[in-house]
Amino acid sequence: PMRFQAEGALWLAGRQRALLADEMGLGKTCQAVLAADHIGAPDVLVLAPAAVTANWLREFSLWSGHSRPARIVRAPADADGPGVRVASYD
Repeated sequence: PMRFQAEGALWLAGRQRALLADEMGLGKTCQAVLAADHIGAPDVLVLAPAAVTANWLREFSLWSGHSRPARIVRAPADADGPGVRVASYD
């Protein structure tokens, strides 16, 4: 990650609530994945537009140092179990 992404991930990891509102293309996804790793989150829920759900799965495999199962949630039954769950709000 770039220095500002690493710093952003640490900033996110150090808060109970936060909003990361960088401009498009600056690596918010990377920062969120790294922050989840920093806090050791075994389970992660991502809500995103349908068009980028597959991208979130790729980003977790690219940036995360943790091996969490990851899947796209298309129905409530898919949400059960541990790991990264990516759902669309569309």
